[in-house]
Amino acid sequence: MYYILYQNKISTLYICANDTGITDVSFDKGIVHSHSINQTHDTVGQNKHITACVAWFDAYFNKDIDTHGYIAAQLPNLDIPDSPTKKMILSVPWGSLVQYGQLITPKHAQAVGQACRTNRIVIIYPCHRIVSKNSYNIYQYMGQHNHPIKQKLFKHEGIVVK
Repeated sequence: MYYILYQNKISTLYICANDTGITDVSFDKGIVHSHSINQTHDTVGQNKHITACVAWFDAYFNKDIDTHGYIAAQLPNLDIPDSPTKKMILSVPWGSLVQYGQLITPKHAQAVGQACRTNRIVIIYPCHRIVSKNSYNIYQYMGQHNHPIKQKLFKHEGIVVK
């Protein structure tokens, strides 16, 4: 297991990977400690998945966006179970907000909510761009109301909430 602490203008990200891909990206340093078996502090270049992930985050924080509204760097390999719901979450472009029910039929909106609540790959899976139809919860993120990181992510992406 490899990890790196990625400093950026919003917060420190804790990125964990194994030999297959990225396993966790979190704002919570506790994630590093949960992978204490055989963990190695990575320097970029030691683990190809962390190197790719750092390149992706460099593009994100430098606002290197392609013409379709997506980060202009290759998505790193992710070593987490894939699902149609997660693919829909990945489809939400930079600077956009969508409601849970807009990604999938309203009766399946709970699946999107569950995927966001259990998201282990923050920012790459842009759950911060998915909001409830109730404007009271617009800044709900990672189970917390008025989360300051979500507000900073909105500002970084130019998302204006009225």
